[in-house]
Amino acid sequence: MKNIKDSTGIKYLLLVVITTLLTTSLNAEFIRNNSKNIVSDNTTNLQWQDNEIGFPQHWLKAIDTCERLNLGGYKDWRLPNINELETLVDDKSVNSSISNIFKKIIPNGYWSSTTYVRCVRTKK
Repeated sequence: MKNIKDSTGIKYLLLVVITTLLTTSLNAEFIRNNSKNIVSDNTTNLQWQDNEIGFPQHWLKAIDTCERLNLGGYKDWRLPNINELETLVDDKSVNSSISNIFKKIIPNGYWSSTTYVRCVRTKK
């Protein structure tokens, strides 16, 4: 990669990164494997569990459940981070914000491996 020193080059590099991130989430290419209950995203190269194993009530239990999961012949499952979860969002969906290729949608929300999200309140 070329070493960019001026501010114009840095702005361009940031624009490329932001555009790539937006394109990734908008152009997800999901393929469902019904026999394995797995949805694959060819854009991010992630595979998603889509079966009924129950929804863990605690974050640590969710992590443990993923680490012990044996699904579709795979044993290397993990809890996704918040950025990976955002790739599943379908802004066009009416009934759910998750892509309709998923059959087992959890209405209560999803756990993430992201440990901290900073919320900022603006004063009025």
